[in-house]
Amino acid sequence: MSEQDSIWSRFPPDLMGTVVLTGFAIVFTFAPIISATTLRVIFTGVFLLFAPGYTVLAILFPESADSDTESISIDTIERAGLSIPLSFVTVPIVGLILSVSPLNFAVMPLTIILGVFVSGGCVIASWRRQSLPVTIQYRPQPRTRAAAFSNTLGQGMSTRSFL
Repeated sequence: MSEQDSIWSRFPPDLMGTVVLTGFAIVFTFAPIISATTLRVIFTGVFLLFAPGYTVLAILFPESADSDTESISIDTIERAGLSIPLSFVTVPIVGLILSVSPLNFAVMPLTIILGVFVSGGCVIASWRRQSLPVTIQYRPQPRTRAAAFSNTLGQGMSTRSFL
């Protein structure tokens, strides 16, 4: 397997960002000096609100919304919007499982379990995307969507037209 064909070169950038956010949340939870700062609250808050839900969505919907398949697929904005409520569902379920386990329900075990869940889920989501043809794989295009959104608002049209 050459360097071009390694899994890291094909790992989707949105899932890589989710794994990096998970790493920052774990570092800011366990580092003694940093854990007392507001950076811990910011990174772990964004992690808890976004990463678990986004990972579940990435596993469930590996296809692009632009694909012509008959299966259900969601767009970038829908992924971002749905990841927060799905995190509100996922985190308590993981916490409930943790509370009946031999580990105590505390910040550090919860961060570790959610970190493993998100990282493993990102690997599964990447595998599911790569098993699809390249033409229908979901690839985030935030600049394209943001430009379309700003153009739509500038023209006074409905915001639904850019989706």
